[in-house]
Amino acid sequence: MTGFSVSGTAFGDLGAITEPGGQPADGHTENAMEVDLIAYTPATGTVASTHVKYDMLHGKIPFVLASTPLSLTGEVSLSMWNMVTVSAWPYYLPGHPDGGMGAQINPLATMQFLNPTLTIYTSAVPEPETYAMLLAGLAVIGLARRRRRPA
Repeated sequence: MTGFSVSGTAFGDLGAITEPGGQPADGHTENAMEVDLIAYTPATGTVASTHVKYDMLHGKIPFVLASTPLSLTGEVSLSMWNMVTVSAWPYYLPGHPDGGMGAQINPLATMQFLNPTLTIYTSAVPEPETYAMLLAGLAVIGLARRRRRPA
């Protein structure tokens, strides 16, 4: 394996926390996403990893996590770890003048990991039979050219 990458889109939404009339309220929303991609070769103990984290995301962000050039051979273990956290605390609208509490408002907070795509890069390594056929072909061409030469 010569490298790896994961791509996708992080999409988050932090709902508005406002009272009627557009005034800020006491509620709170937050979101976060982390992605780790790790390659491990048991024979050599080689580890390659890449990481991304987004906090308080309101909208879409395309991302690509790509490894540095690698040279991993033999058995390779590839693992991906993803954590998404979302939290929202409610707030209350102003109460009535007689002292009653106002309505509880639950704000919206979301976080999504959309269209994940894992790509593993490898280099083409010819098999020994390919080299043998190449050498045999060159030998046949050499013999044919040698026989065609005028004496």
